[in-house]
Amino acid sequence: DYYHRLAPPAVSAPAEMEADYHDYVAALHWMIAQGDAARAVSMCTSMVWFWETRGYLLEGQSLVRQVLALPGEVETQRRIDLLSHAASLFWQVHDFAGATAMTEQAIAEANTDCLPGALPSLYNSLGRILIEQGALDRAEAALRQSLTLARQVGALNPGFPVLQLGEVAFARGDLAEEAAHQRAHQRQEQQERDEDRDDLRRVHQRRLLDLGQRLHQADADADDEPHDQHRRRELDGQPDGVAADVQNLGA
Repeated sequence: DYYHRLAPPAVSAPAEMEADYHDYVAALHWMIAQGDAARAVSMCTSMVWFWETRGYLLEGQSLVRQVLALPGEVETQRRIDLLSHAASLFWQVHDFAGATAMTEQAIAEANTDCLPGALPSLYNSLGRILIEQGALDRAEAALRQSLTLARQVGALNPGFPVLQLGEVAFARGDLAEEAAHQRAHQRQEQQERDEDRDDLRRVHQRRLLDLGQRLHQADADADDEPHDQHRRRELDGQPDGVAADVQNLGA
């Protein structure tokens, strides 16, 4: 239980995990031996990034396979998380067949349990893996599915599959199409930045409106308190930029 609780935050501090690595692995082996699929999947997912970045690739692959083979009830989203992380681990050692199989399994489970939010990223990952194998037609089909779903359900910037489609075109020697995908990717990135700025502007405007309404109400109720003192008290603790804007509005 101790290592199961500690593992998720430990991956953000790899030196700490490495210091106790044998204990983490022993705990994971114990979970596997006990058939504790739910906790084994959770802990294994937390360790995949460490295995990938610290070079424990073959050991990681072996443990992933053992954990995924465990019977027992596991939340679908947790299995999908492990499958998608493990696919990257297998990819790093050029086990493209294993990476493809895990990503396709994750897609199948997301479809079965109606988890559309997971699909755009999974199809994009599958397309990238297939590009590495030279399976360009299958890669294009996966990436177009990713692009369609990204536009329908969100959860992924459509610019990612667009960029990968450019790689497919480049691999085919179609430089004109590759350039078109690059331009589409740049337009998508610019649109994302514009939308972020618009969202920030709307949030700022709502905060200003709310503060203005509160100040108006406070002024109306401040019969026995000087106006300037009441306004200063209302603005106390507000971000400097917002406070300055409200002061300017009242000027």
